[in-house]
Amino acid sequence: MPTLDCETDHRDGLTLVECVVHNDTADRRRVRLTNHLDGPVRSPSGGPGPDWTDGTASCTLAPGEHAAVGYASPAPPREPAVELDHAVLERGDPTAVDTPVPAPSPPGEPPLRGDGTGVALPPAVEAWLSALEGRVAAVEDERRERTGHPTALVDGETLAALERRAAVLGERLATAREGAERA
Repeated sequence: MPTLDCETDHRDGLTLVECVVHNDTADRRRVRLTNHLDGPVRSPSGGPGPDWTDGTASCTLAPGEHAAVGYASPAPPREPAVELDHAVLERGDPTAVDTPVPAPSPPGEPPLRGDGTGVALPPAVEAWLSALEGRVAAVEDERRERTGHPTALVDGETLAALERRAAVLGERLATAREGAERA
């Protein structure tokens, strides 16, 4: 069953809610988070993760995948701040709408950033890394009261998993290229 880790922090008249939903099952799951605070949801604009609409946010998670979700509300904190619902998705389920990964550029033409320099990352990856940079900066600036904040710990685990996955994909690509050159 998917699990939810959620942390609230009340400051300057706002309750900040940070959640990580984990799909620890062997099936793709459609998850829905519902706000339980007694106030409106103010979702981050342009950030990673699902959008909040009418106090709920939904996304599809592959087996072993997790997603960070957050919002602010003028309501006071309460437990639980968020409720998690989920459903198994069958192959071809029309409700399993994921953000598509952009198609690669033709060989020899890497996608460039908007300013024309460097290789561009897919928008979802860029947004996720930007949000991660903000959380790391908050920890570095000691804006968090605790050094063991759960989001920072999950971010470290997530980056390590990203590094491992990128290394495996790099090895597979190198092996495939070697095989193509031999053929």
